[in-house]
Amino acid sequence: MKRTRLCLLDGGTLALEGYKLFWGRGTPELIRFACYSVLIDHKDGLFLFDSCYDGEFMDKWTQQDNPVHTPEQTMPAQFAKLGIGLSEVSRIFNSHLHIDHVGGHKYFPDATITVHEKEYKAAKDPMPFEYQSYSDLCFDPELHRLNFEGARDILHRAGTDETKPASPRSPKYDLIRKDSQVADGIWLYETPGHSAGHMSLVVEGLDRPPMMFPADACHLPRHLQEMIVPGFHVDPVAAYRSIERVKAIAAKHGAEIFFGHPPGDSLCYRKAPEWY
Repeated sequence: MKRTRLCLLDGGTLALEGYKLFWGRGTPELIRFACYSVLIDHKDGLFLFDSCYDGEFMDKWTQQDNPVHTPEQTMPAQFAKLGIGLSEVSRIFNSHLHIDHVGGHKYFPDATITVHEKEYKAAKDPMPFEYQSYSDLCFDPELHRLNFEGARDILHRAGTDETKPASPRSPKYDLIRKDSQVADGIWLYETPGHSAGHMSLVVEGLDRPPMMFPADACHLPRHLQEMIVPGFHVDPVAAYRSIERVKAIAAKHGAEIFFGHPPGDSLCYRKAPEWY
């Protein structure tokens, strides 16, 4: 039987003030951290967990996040390193639909997107303080259009033309409502708080111990070490409970935790073209 293997795709870095990352415990000092996606080569297909950010879009819309993103860190370039075609991806598992986790979705128009139902609803109708978080929805024409309407007309204000090419059609969604085993040896767990329908990933069946990817439930090691809620959240109580849950889930699976945005000027984990 084919063994599962996994590769981390380097998606560039961002930098934020510590007080934005660590609620009530941070300083004005900038902390640079990495963004990455998880490619899973599984017996049932090729799966992607998140797709990082679009450098051009971030440069225009969120310069305050200090993005550093080279051509080599785009999805096409990362897949080229592996000799894999973009069209081979059959499913995208989304932790959530924020700008720095969906920037490469446009390269996979035929992939089914598995995401929590609450997260999809949040992307369709976010609170005003979440408009920026859900600003890059060009992979779905229906959602993309909402960013040019009414009070949510955020992209015109950012200087983005409504005719910006998007995917030709909305993708197929697999909306889930609870913890789910989405394939043999692959689980998505509810870890809300940072966003309404945030999910964390666990992968087993590798030639190594299981790997857990809590995404933005635990951006950085300090969140877990000191039980600090990330500065960006819709529900700080749920965010704290999710940090507790990350520990419990990792213990249940005997999994090593790979933080959602590890610190540093580059991705500190083993990355493409190497596989786990």
